[in-house]
Amino acid sequence: MSAPEEWMLGYLLNSLWQVPVIFAAGWIAARMARRSGPELEHHVWVIALLLQVVLPACRFRPGGLIHEIVGLILRRSGGAGGDVRVGVGAGVTSGLGMAWLSKEVLAAAMVAYGCSVLYFGARLGWRMGRTWQMERQAKAVMLTGDAMQRWERCGRAIGCASARVAESDMIDGPVTVGVGAM
Repeated sequence: MSAPEEWMLGYLLNSLWQVPVIFAAGWIAARMARRSGPELEHHVWVIALLLQVVLPACRFRPGGLIHEIVGLILRRSGGAGGDVRVGVGAGVTSGLGMAWLSKEVLAAAMVAYGCSVLYFGARLGWRMGRTWQMERQAKAVMLTGDAMQRWERCGRAIGCASARVAESDMIDGPVTVGVGAM
């Protein structure tokens, strides 16, 4: 297996378990951050999404971690004058790792993963384009009286005084569109 194939397979296999774990941790952290306000909750989700993309690309080797832990334990235990050395490292493998999967199955898994990434990326791009189009064609709504006072009060409360109200024929319900400074 070539290096790119090995990396892609590692990314795919890591993402299968890491993405749900990071999502669960992000969901718990966002629930805990909810009392602190939407800004912190937003930051939690942004960090979780970034970790879901980056972390599967990182290699985590439990064997190397075990080697370091054993080494630290043995160096700290000041025995009664004896010198004990334990070596933990690579040994002879049984060949039972990924050998049961043929190259065709691995290639099909990588193609399926790549196609899903392309599909969801294209869908995200298309929806961002539609949102941008909706924002451009929206007509500003002028608030007056009590509605204007409530709008200004809410804007001050959430720290968003520059927001505007608009209407669009492209959507039936209320939405928030735009990018704010973090």
